[in-house]
Amino acid sequence: MMINKKDSTKIKKIIMKSFPVIISFGISYLIVKNIESVAKGTVAFIKDDFVLNFFIVLLSLAIAVIALLYSNVEKIRESLYRVFKNREDIDIGKLEEKIASIFRELKGDTLFIFLSLVVSWVAIIVREVKEIDIMIFNINKKELCYIIEMNSIILTLYALWDIILTLFKLSEASQELSQRLFNFDISNKNK
Repeated sequence: MMINKKDSTKIKKIIMKSFPVIISFGISYLIVKNIESVAKGTVAFIKDDFVLNFFIVLLSLAIAVIALLYSNVEKIRESLYRVFKNREDIDIGKLEEKIASIFRELKGDTLFIFLSLVVSWVAIIVREVKEIDIMIFNINKKELCYIIEMNSIILTLYALWDIILTLFKLSEASQELSQRLFNFDISNKNK
């Protein structure tokens, strides 16, 4: 059975998206299994109030970033059409797609942070319910819940990193557009 190029690309994307999760889970496992204060939940960064506040603050930050960017996108779109509407060599659709892609990234990261908040909240509840007893691969219920929380924290930091990179991409695009607008205005004044 031969895999075509399209399927190969899909497989690579799945692997690339799974890689941070696998690495994060491995790091979380090693931390919880090898640092006694983490396994007992006595270290500050794994305490329930810190974990929940961490996710709530990052979720709020991500939502604020999206709200701020969304208000600026309309200005960017107006500028795009003003500068490039009569240009054959510039595909406005591609520029619009780049903007949409940036928002999809931000949306995905924000939804992931929200999901991490929910997963951590559920892990905290499960950890405290005495009637639930779990033992998987020599990992007891308490350790498993801490591993899940640690994994969520690490992956949320990764999502925050992605949000920062996305903001830089948008900033670069905005600077490039500003420069083109400046050049466009100067060329129109010289005519």
